[in-house]
Amino acid sequence: MPDNSVRRTFWDTPTLNSVSNGLDRAAARHRALAGNIANVNTPSYKRQDVQFETALNKALLPIKADNPRHIAVLPAHGPSPAQAAMTTMRLDGNTVDPDLEMAMLAENEVRYATLTQVAGRQFRGLASAITGGR
Repeated sequence: MPDNSVRRTFWDTPTLNSVSNGLDRAAARHRALAGNIANVNTPSYKRQDVQFETALNKALLPIKADNPRHIAVLPAHGPSPAQAAMTTMRLDGNTVDPDLEMAMLAENEVRYATLTQVAGRQFRGLASAITGGR
């Protein structure tokens, strides 16, 4: 008979799950912004974006479980880029502003680096617990 119980590993913590989802969203946003920069000279191209805060809030909503003893499972689906609401910048219908895209890319990189630092601290804490702080 197959074992249908949920198996947890020691690194399966709510913090690491949230960080993992945040990293997925930051990576999706990076791909969308990089695609915008790649299409800066494509006529009628409409810029894409992944709204990080909205995607993160959707990912964190399952954490609000009915019972505080329950562990919420985050959704497996990833973020998807959507056409960003923006007016046409040029006569050819392209809505990409390369300066704005580069600024958003830099912001996203800082967000990604911050999330990796949080994950690193979690892993160092787990390693310290395993080794008894030695």
